[in-house]
Amino acid sequence: MTWPNHSDLCAKTLFCLDGVRQSYNGSAALNEVDLAIGTGEAVALVGPSGAGKTTLLRCLNGTLRPAGGSVKVDRRDLAAMSGRQLRRVRARIGFIHQDLSLIGNLRVVQNVMAGRFGRLSLWASLRAMVFPRRRDLERSHRILQRVGIADKLFLRTDTLSGGQQQRVA
Repeated sequence: MTWPNHSDLCAKTLFCLDGVRQSYNGSAALNEVDLAIGTGEAVALVGPSGAGKTTLLRCLNGTLRPAGGSVKVDRRDLAAMSGRQLRRVRARIGFIHQDLSLIGNLRVVQNVMAGRFGRLSLWASLRAMVFPRRRDLERSHRILQRVGIADKLFLRTDTLSGGQQQRVA
């Protein structure tokens, strides 16, 4: 059996890292990492603390530019994108940080809607937070149904269990 070369894989994948390098204080976090992830694939990053998992994810979503190599999303090089194009790409990528960044004293629905603020103007974001439209409430409800907590829509986020908070994030 012959394996396709990495460049051929990158031409057909959603995410592609090619020779990505990143270090912190002289210590390599990523060293010549090649990775291709296709549409619909499920991938788990497993490793000890400090192995570079978060660094790799930050490169994949464009919040960190690697010191070397290239990162492509949907066959487009992130380094060649304008700030606006990069924000559009990031808005399409779901990324749940270890720190969930939820606002505990807000309702679940407000935290869910906050996830879309990268796609909205400042004024539209403020309006959505204070006076949400019916369709935004319905969309948030559908999202919460998919993760099994639709009944928590109007509860304060800080009253939820840790697992429920992860699903809100």
